[in-house]
Amino acid sequence: MIHKLKAMVLCIALLAITLTACEYFGGGGCTYETADGIKDAQKELDSKFGKGAGYTDVMFSFHKDVGTVITATGTPDLNSAKLIERHRMKGIWKDLSEITMEISGEGKPRDFMFTLDQVDLSKIPAMVKQAKEKIQKEKGIDKVIASSVSLSMPDKLDNKEDGNPTYHINVEPESGGTTFSFVYDVKGNFKNLIY
Repeated sequence: MIHKLKAMVLCIALLAITLTACEYFGGGGCTYETADGIKDAQKELDSKFGKGAGYTDVMFSFHKDVGTVITATGTPDLNSAKLIERHRMKGIWKDLSEITMEISGEGKPRDFMFTLDQVDLSKIPAMVKQAKEKIQKEKGIDKVIASSVSLSMPDKLDNKEDGNPTYHINVEPESGGTTFSFVYDVKGNFKNLIY
């Protein structure tokens, strides 16, 4: 019985090491195209920045050699003008830089940030699918990839901006070429397409 238990523990340890090694050395999939992948990405952001953290931008990008990369600028304190830009590649987080917001007038740091509770990341896979299908149909391109998805706040608030983040989904032919940038509002409604 003890030998079976030891063998089982060893198998579990080897599986965990293999999965970690695959994430580190291999590419992995495009996680923002699936519901489970987006849930995992949100957990990663919550664990690194804190639940309820404020963000000025969050970007998911896919590279076939390294898999999905997450880059985010945020802070656990919505009242703080000091933010940290962090980058996750091959399962490892790195702090890239510290950024201080410059706010003029009556604005507060929280006016230029969003929380993950204010956006619905679970809508990303459907938006990605819609963007890819639109380009395949309208441009007659068979294989289209979503190279990146980002959420960002407007740099300044004025009468033209509603103060909410927007989604930008970049799709392109698998073989390379023109990038098509789809813009969606915070609710996931299509706004426009930029070539």
